[in-house]
Parts: sequence; structure tokens; C-alpha cells
Amino acid sequence: DVNVTFVYPGSLCAWHRHQHQDDYQICIQGSLKFGFCDKPSKDGGTVQWVSASSRSTKDGALFIPRGVWHGYYNFTNEVAVVLYWLTNKYNPQDEERMSVEEMGFDWQRRSR
Repeated sequence: DVNVTFVYPGSLCAWHRHQHQDDYQICIQGSLKFGFCDKPSKDGGTVQWVSASSRSTKDGALFIPRGVWHGYYNFTNEVAVVLYWLTNKYNPQDEERMSVEEMGFDWQRRSR
């Protein structure tokens, strides 16, 4: 299935991961800050920040392997649109979530 979501200014969708599916996500309108990490910061985890926008669509979709914690934040004043697809049919039982506070990474920090 191919899905689309609208991400409104100031919206944060983090953190979650899947055990049995990979994600492909591409920002086709606006700009977003994506975060990817292996484990919470208190457990020695590290995060990779990636900025994506409609200007970066030529680079292709972001690949998010199963087991990787991920999310995105709309830091702009414009609605962003994300097109995404999954390698398996969506199953809510496959999704694990963790709060921003539990994960311990600062989304307000500038992307590099």
C-alpha cells in the first residue's frame, strides 16, 4: 500500500519502530526533520538527523529498516506531505512506541 499523510506545522510524530516491516518515506511537499536511532539516549543510543523536503525528492525515498526507531518533526510554518509505503501490510501489533521524553533526544536542535 502507498499512503500519504499531512504533517501540520509544529507536529511531531515520534518515536516508533516495526519488527516485521521496512518503511520508505519521501517528503513531497514542505520540509521535515527526520530522526533515526537505535536505542534511547540513556542506554547509549545515538540519533541521526536528516532534513528532507520536496527539493530533495530527487535523492529518492528514505529507507527505514525494521527495528530502527524513527519519527519526524515539521519545524516550518507550512504543511508538509509525506508519501510512504511499507514492505508488509500495516499491522498495529507490529508497531512499538516510545515517548519523546523516554527516548531522550532533543528535536528542537538544529539538523546538521
